[in-house]
Amino acid sequence: MVRNRRELLKSSRLAKRRRLQTRLLILVILALIILVALVWFLRLERWHLQGITVEGERVTSEAQIKRVADEVLTGNYWRLISRRQRWFYPAEQLEQTLLDRFARLTTAEVYSRQGALMISVKERQPVAMWCPADDGQCYFIDRQAVVFSPAPHFSRRPYLTIQSTGVWPQAGQPAPIAADELARLLDLRSRLAKSLKQNGFQVSAINLVIISPDHQDYTFGIEIGAETFDLLVNLHQDSTDLLATLGTVLRSDSWLADFSDKNLSLEYLDLRFAPKVFYRFR
Repeated sequence: MVRNRRELLKSSRLAKRRRLQTRLLILVILALIILVALVWFLRLERWHLQGITVEGERVTSEAQIKRVADEVLTGNYWRLISRRQRWFYPAEQLEQTLLDRFARLTTAEVYSRQGALMISVKERQPVAMWCPADDGQCYFIDRQAVVFSPAPHFSRRPYLTIQSTGVWPQAGQPAPIAADELARLLDLRSRLAKSLKQNGFQVSAINLVIISPDHQDYTFGIEIGAETFDLLVNLHQDSTDLLATLGTVLRSDSWLADFSDKNLSLEYLDLRFAPKVFYRFR
């Protein structure tokens, strides 16, 4: 009797184990079937991104942006699901790759619409050109003082051209000038042009400034028709006081007498030591 009872208990345990194993096997098979079906469904061409559209005003060509997008979207996840799958494409990776590849871009937004990949980009806008003192390759910089693109050669400077010595950054890196310093330069340039015009100078452009190596002295190139002269300032001076000094000098009798006698052949006007002002004619 004892032996039979033991055999019955053992047989019962074996039966339970077999039922459990059978159930686990069925669950595994069902999971595999579901997984295969899901992969098959996701691999259907109809669920892949159909085409790429680039939006936004830009200088960067659409073909270049699409080429980078194609590179990022090429291949599969775990050799199973295409990276072009419209629900699982690598949007963040593509956005970062575009920003890394094209320094001109400030933002890149990637999303899908009606089965197509949409890329919306915004580019940096040039406010100045940064040029080496030896007249080498110039670069555009934006308001954040970021170098973002080589500038072509212009017969006449369309932007404020900043010349300085020092190490030259690569595209996408900060220029050798701080953003707040650049902002002060642009503001001072605008106010200088306005002050000079108010005092009888027919200024055609102020599109050149030379920065000393210590970033203390700034020399603006003032264009008056075919004539040019240098205006020297210190950027750390109070601009309101500096412009007041300039106005006082340009309205003084001694200045007006000297200026009229020299027939516009001014060589430089130095405001760095205001209220003292130094100038020389050619």
